[in-house]
Amino acid sequence: MTHTAADLVAGALARSGVVALPNLSGNHIMSFYTALERSGVRLVHTRHEAAAVHVADAVARLTDRPCPALVTAGPGFANTPGALYTALQAQSPVVLLAGAIEEALLGRPAFQAMDQVAMSRDLGIPARLVRASTALADVGWAFRGADRGVPSPRALHLCADVGRRTIPEPVRAIAMRARRRHADAASIRTTIDALRRARRPLIVGGPVLARGAGRALLRRSEEIGIPAVALESPRGLGDPGLGGVRDVLREADAIAFVGKPFDFAIGYGQAPSVAGNARLVRLAEGRSGPGSLAPSTHPTLALTALLDACDVDRQADGGWLARTRDLRDWRPAVPDAPSAGAIHPGRIGLVVERALRESDVLVADGGEFSQWVQAFVRRPERVLNGPAGAIGGALPFAIGARLARPDARIIAISGDGAVGFHLAEFETAARENLPFVLLVGNDRLWNAESVIQSRFGGPPLRSLDLSAARYDQAAIALGGYGERVETEPDLIPAIERALASGKPALVEVAILPVPAPSYAPTV
Repeated sequence: MTHTAADLVAGALARSGVVALPNLSGNHIMSFYTALERSGVRLVHTRHEAAAVHVADAVARLTDRPCPALVTAGPGFANTPGALYTALQAQSPVVLLAGAIEEALLGRPAFQAMDQVAMSRDLGIPARLVRASTALADVGWAFRGADRGVPSPRALHLCADVGRRTIPEPVRAIAMRARRRHADAASIRTTIDALRRARRPLIVGGPVLARGAGRALLRRSEEIGIPAVALESPRGLGDPGLGGVRDVLREADAIAFVGKPFDFAIGYGQAPSVAGNARLVRLAEGRSGPGSLAPSTHPTLALTALLDACDVDRQADGGWLARTRDLRDWRPAVPDAPSAGAIHPGRIGLVVERALRESDVLVADGGEFSQWVQAFVRRPERVLNGPAGAIGGALPFAIGARLARPDARIIAISGDGAVGFHLAEFETAARENLPFVLLVGNDRLWNAESVIQSRFGGPPLRSLDLSAARYDQAAIALGGYGERVETEPDLIPAIERALASGKPALVEVAILPVPAPSYAPTV
């Protein structure tokens, strides 16, 4: 008996239990579609390749398992790097399956030929060119590699003729789940020693520790008296959802960074972001280098081993844990009463926080409006635009969140600038019956850029203005539900109607154009 390579790949995806396969069809990958439909894998056909990657990214983050996305070759693949970079910085195990030119045409100026493998690697993403003889093994390599150490994307570029090629029996089964490497005892001892000697110890995790098993480990750390936070915002220590975390790092005298590289988010691990005399340990950060311990260990395994080895025989400051919680609980000041017209975005955050359940999933785009809402709406499960800082992903993230959490309510936040990136995905969500509520703060302005420009001095730039476009009406035209809110008392009823609609819904809210909140310690 023989199988096509497409049959084998589709079967492997189905057996691995993938939630869905976000995709956008094209010439070079059509040989896979019949096999994929037969396999039972849910195909979610998006309207842009970057959106397909964003959907897979959200699924991967919320399920803690690799999720694939399928796109075509050349320009199709070239639409994905921004979304792949977002997944990379968010430590998300996305597996990109991209078409490529036929094997016989490699090295020739064929239709839509480009060095996709090199482009992927230039982003920092391991990649392979897939031929028929290696297709199944390469899929296993990608899925295992995406989740072995610090989670990160992998890219497979499938030659256009791969799916049609027949593979004779016997076909060896492949492993799709990674065997994660445990941290070595010496690395754990070094880290424990630093924390044990500290009066104000702290654990700082990367994005992977902000979700799923990682989030549970952070709670466990605090139960034994060691404050723990995970950084997943592009604003780093300015994450409005973490309040005064900037002061937490400055006051700590020993910090174990677990799965968190020394990057811009923490001031590169230097003063004044951390105390000049603080002892810093780098554990499971995904890259080798001076001072890097157990670099190839998955951060959740490293933190598990660390907490298993912890004891209470420390000289810790008895009020340190309470102090860090007070700092993280900080909220920005907002007007005491509703305004007569456009709403202050902080007031929206307060209102939305009261309206949501603990089990709701929060999806947040970049931009000033989203930062205000994040300052007040703090949910255990959230999908942010991540350290990459790219905007526009909230709508496809909401689709992915619905796929990953079919029984939860999905509340997404975006601005009138960011929502324009993937507005057409409302048609995808409506077609696939994937309801959520997207709140769009509309100040008719590229506000984040306007804030930056104001610091330079001079008059406002008219080129940063946006129009009075009705995004709620666009959502309706694309098969969703939509309405516009112009006063605060109307907001919660509008959200309730949107949730009750059973459709992907857009609630457009007229907001004041104010800068994002920034932490200001109480004197």
